[in-house]
Amino acid sequence: IDEINCVSETLYPSMLQFLQFKTFGKHRVPDGWVVACAGNPPEYNRSVHEFDIVTLDRLREIDVEPDYGAWKEYAAQAGLHPAVTTFLETKRECFYKVESKPGGGKSFVTARGWDDLSAMIKLYEAQGLTVDELLVEQYVQNGEIAKRFAMYYDLFTKYRSDYQIDRILDGSADAGLAERAAAAPFDERVAVMGLIVDATVSCLREAVMEEKAAAFAHSVLADLKERLAAEGVAEDADASALIRATTTELARTRDTERAASLLSDERYRSFERIIGLLDEVLRTGADTPEGATFNLLRERFNERLDELDAAIDTAADALDNVFKFAEEAFGEGQEMLMLVTDLSVSRAGMAFINDHGCDRYFAHNQNLQFYERGHD
Repeated sequence: IDEINCVSETLYPSMLQFLQFKTFGKHRVPDGWVVACAGNPPEYNRSVHEFDIVTLDRLREIDVEPDYGAWKEYAAQAGLHPAVTTFLETKRECFYKVESKPGGGKSFVTARGWDDLSAMIKLYEAQGLTVDELLVEQYVQNGEIAKRFAMYYDLFTKYRSDYQIDRILDGSADAGLAERAAAAPFDERVAVMGLIVDATVSCLREAVMEEKAAAFAHSVLADLKERLAAEGVAEDADASALIRATTTELARTRDTERAASLLSDERYRSFERIIGLLDEVLRTGADTPEGATFNLLRERFNERLDELDAAIDTAADALDNVFKFAEEAFGEGQEMLMLVTDLSVSRAGMAFINDHGCDRYFAHNQNLQFYERGHD
């Protein structure tokens, strides 16, 4: 029940009954369910009122405070823009703040505001639009912090261009780049590592998602092979009807999960990859005397696996190159700790390293035991 401390006086007796007996009129909460309530403190919402003892006696009260560490883990998993995460890494006092304005009203910065700003920055960058202080102030509603972040973002975009992040990942960065990074001020080094980590995790996430899509496709093809055998259709015979039916079933399942808000990006990609493969085989088979055979499907799938192997090799090389650059520029300094930590809290980073390894990662986190904790 959201905004529990804004309930009107007319509903108050019913709410007390609900909290104590889990009944509302003729309706009862099923056994085993827990009623969870949320509300903002009075300084955030003028409509709220303090609970009296009668109400508090029926609740277990938990005060939730802003926690940058907890939010940082969420930000890493959600893939927030690195300008936001690196800015807050060095200026944690800007993470969450609510203040009264001299002339009335509030100035505030919240976790939701940073999250929304991150999403908008990504959209602006994709459209080639300028991210300026006017945009930042729409989400970071504290003039001083908005100005500081807008200035930082300008520097951040300059670092992204100057430090050739893509070339660091492919191992072709200029020779003097590591020396420049080593001599840079602390804020600049953190920003550069944020850019490098973001690019690395994005590369690893792509490889992991393609691997999972390939595993999903393999399970679909294994099931299709069994169904063909059960119907007596040879692997070199036309299987268009069953392939088309499988495509329709997959599309229906995808659309059902999407409508129910159960379709993750990872699962959506898995559906798109296998549906695209089946459609390609149907189109190719329509132009051949043999038709869309299972042998043709296997052949196309194996081609996808070859592409996947190349993508995994590229991701593994990128991971190794990033550690080489960090070693040369920062040694075992705080920047290396940032790299190891951010890879360890990244679901995609740990999934890739668990499956494919990375000698340099293991070497640098041996004393910190990040791998063991991440594996657990």
